[in-house]
Amino acid sequence: MISTTKAIVLSAIKYKDNSLIVTCYTVDFGIQSYILHHVLQSKKGKLNPAYFQVLSQLEIQVNNKQNQSLQKISEVKLKHTYTSLQTNIYKSTVALSLAEILQSCLKEEEQNKELYNYLEAALLWYDIHEFNANFHLLFLLKLSQHLGIYPDIKTLNQSFFYHEKNSTKIDQLKTLFDVNFDE
Repeated sequence: MISTTKAIVLSAIKYKDNSLIVTCYTVDFGIQSYILHHVLQSKKGKLNPAYFQVLSQLEIQVNNKQNQSLQKISEVKLKHTYTSLQTNIYKSTVALSLAEILQSCLKEEEQNKELYNYLEAALLWYDIHEFNANFHLLFLLKLSQHLGIYPDIKTLNQSFFYHEKNSTKIDQLKTLFDVNFDE
């Protein structure tokens, strides 16, 4: 079944001499792996390997077959072109670590539009704003909501969140719960 879907690239691994295996988080199919045959060999092909940089946001046309673990991409378009995420060394370092974490956390092969929309919006926000050394903390905290492991904020004042030696760290964590990206 040929479908068009939005995707965020989590990793691209060289396979043999001229192919890539790309893992993407898609809006329609969840986590998927795609094989791109001869993409590193041809200069005139439809699939340019530059499209598959980590955390690139793409619109892909795929032939999705249920019984295959590696799907095939027939067309690729850039959905969003980053201005600084892949060129600013600080941001790209954070992006690489976030991609590794996302690849470890995201295992579902089913549709989750809320999670995809969160990832898309957070990455676009990070790209257009100045570098913030704490972005990854808030990103991961908000991601935990979508993964189902977000702490119950009603219990933040309970004694198990307080420790004499780490009380300032606990207070800093508590402030993160009320912050959004613009703050």
